[in-house]
Amino acid sequence: MWGVILIIVHAISLTLALAVFLSIYRNNPVKGKLFLAAIMLWGLFSLYKLFIFSTAAGVLSIFMYAAFSTITFRELKRNGPAA
Repeated sequence: MWGVILIIVHAISLTLALAVFLSIYRNNPVKGKLFLAAIMLWGLFSLYKLFIFSTAAGVLSIFMYAAFSTITFRELKRNGPAA
């Protein structure tokens, strides 16, 4: 039960972080890249903690990161930074 709640909360926070990244990157690409680096560090720490909790939760999170990152970068490629 706790594993499911942990994955759902992680998915929500990842979605919000990537939405904020899109907003920052469109206004200022340099600040966006710095924020992306912070998200990546947070992600590595989260993966470490999730793999300690459960291997299945860690693997599911890797797939979640891949899917959300693909969606985010396709959105960036489609619209690009603000002029």
